[in-house]
Amino acid sequence: MKMKRSLALLLSIVLIFASIITVSAEETAPKNLAAEVMTKEVFEASNGLEMPYRLYVPEDYDANKEYSFLLFLHGAGNRGDDNNSQVSVNTGLLNRIIGGEKVTYDGVEIDTSKEFIIVAPQCAKEQQWVDTPWGTKPDPSYSLEEVAISTHMTAVAELIENIKTNYNIDETRLYATGLSMGGFGVWDLLARYPGMFAAAAPMGGAGDIAKASEIAETPVWTFHQLLDGTVSCEGTLAMVEALTKAQGEVKFSPYFDRKHNAWDNGYAEPELLQWLYNHTTDKEKIAFVGDSITYGAGIPDPIPESFPSVIKSRIGKSYEIANFGKPAMSALYSSVKPYNTTEEYKNSLEYDADILFIMFGTNDIKNENWDTGKDNFVSDYVDMINKYKEKNPELEVFVGIPPRIFKENVYGERSPKILEEEGIPGVYKVIEETGATAIDFFTPTKDSPELFGDFLHPNAAGYRVFADIAMDVMFEGESLPETISLHGSNDWAQKEISLAFASGIMPQKLGFNYTEKITREEFCEMVVNMLPENLETSRTAKFADTANEAVAYAYGLGVVNGFSDEEFAPDKNITREEMAAMIQRACTIINPEITFEKATYPDSSEISEWAVDSVDYVYGLGVMKGDENGNIMPKANTTREQATLLVYRAWTNANCYGK
Repeated sequence: MKMKRSLALLLSIVLIFASIITVSAEETAPKNLAAEVMTKEVFEASNGLEMPYRLYVPEDYDANKEYSFLLFLHGAGNRGDDNNSQVSVNTGLLNRIIGGEKVTYDGVEIDTSKEFIIVAPQCAKEQQWVDTPWGTKPDPSYSLEEVAISTHMTAVAELIENIKTNYNIDETRLYATGLSMGGFGVWDLLARYPGMFAAAAPMGGAGDIAKASEIAETPVWTFHQLLDGTVSCEGTLAMVEALTKAQGEVKFSPYFDRKHNAWDNGYAEPELLQWLYNHTTDKEKIAFVGDSITYGAGIPDPIPESFPSVIKSRIGKSYEIANFGKPAMSALYSSVKPYNTTEEYKNSLEYDADILFIMFGTNDIKNENWDTGKDNFVSDYVDMINKYKEKNPELEVFVGIPPRIFKENVYGERSPKILEEEGIPGVYKVIEETGATAIDFFTPTKDSPELFGDFLHPNAAGYRVFADIAMDVMFEGESLPETISLHGSNDWAQKEISLAFASGIMPQKLGFNYTEKITREEFCEMVVNMLPENLETSRTAKFADTANEAVAYAYGLGVVNGFSDEEFAPDKNITREEMAAMIQRACTIINPEITFEKATYPDSSEISEWAVDSVDYVYGLGVMKGDENGNIMPKANTTREQATLLVYRAWTNANCYGK
């Protein structure tokens, strides 16, 4: 009898303990709010398809308020007709929104659970969002010309319009994300409906790279496992390159596990939701108006290298930019070549800009114009600006202060002294009378004749400086997306440059002059971008010639050394053996298991003793190769594009090594 009581008591204790564990597990396990909260709906499309979908609408929905919209497209494993499977797993981003994650915009904190309406449609079994095979070829990219829009994608597009009709949706804030088969679906929507979405986050999919110019209308953050054996990452890699060439805003997060799932990591990216919300399709238009300096004269190709073009290449599609500059023009109505009589002037007015940049004066002070017209310079210039303001009373105006003329009578009779003593003071009067903001190109460049190739017009380096000056004033305090131009890079380097920039390895400031030799500091910054942040450092840099944070961090980690305790030589061009040493030390932090056998090269004797192991390491890792004769050239310098490729390959190869 006592034995039975003891067994009963023991069983009771076990059951109670088990129940405690179960409750504890339920309390600590993350809730799938999407499955719990999103209502079950069915949409009947014009093609007859009855498509199940789940819908999230904020509990306190107000028909007088505009709401952001998120479309979520599931993967192949969640197809069916139960209207449940599509939100049963992989709903990390949806749960973050429904759970009330905060974002900020214009300094205001926003509860996303009260901001977003979410739609998650379900694709039927044996059907696809995009009718293309994804696992049967090395590159799963496809062509819209060969693949018609699918039955389900037609229904999705109509469902979006239905939601916009039935709810008060802010049409400048439509977002899309999807995984695997759903990643294909997001790329498909971006290509077929360019400009519909403010931003998108496709994961583990592929699209039509021939439509990159259309897709580039939408900022994209894409995610893929580099060792994906289900859907090859080559489609994503090709799209990143294509979007970079199209000057789109694209971020790329590669992961290094030998699996297909990129979305567990992707939807957990802390900045993803904020990044999406930073974007809107309501883009302001900037008109650049002026003479040959605004146009981009003095360089072989003004289209990519004028300073408005440089600005455009740096900020992507976040603003719409148009250059209405025309060589030899003046603000003076009585001048030999008045701007207000040109087609460019007419077009710039019709452009109806939100922001106007305007710069005249360099041609106005020519003797043929100034001698008889200088008394009207200010009034004519003011009148021209006011014509733009009549088109848009809310117009924001920036007036450029023309740069110094470095030679008397260059391109016609004109005096540098007249520009400085009469022309520029006149421009400042224009600024005062119109309430415009000055952008001073004169003062920062007046002692830099090397920036002006013909004593009047900036060269390519000068126009980049002009872009820096203008951006500092026009976008002061504004968080801008970063894009680059591949202009001037070699075709063989463009894919990896695109990937290095999109994945955060190459900084934007290296996105020009690709054939220029890279410095020790520039290379160090890229190597640091390979590494996790906030690693514990063991020593403190005391260099007197640089305060660069990346250099200090790399020194603390033992990745770089100086020529002495106080000298780093940041501006010195780095040698190939120095690069090998930095790469080896960084890769050892990333993956300590990497080992390689000693290699031999025809010029082995030229490698410094301290660099021999490092050169063997990067050679074995497949990062650094020799020339056609196998020479490593350890003392040679390297261009920016070559260095970018070395660091990107080192980063990916080190992370993938042994997997």
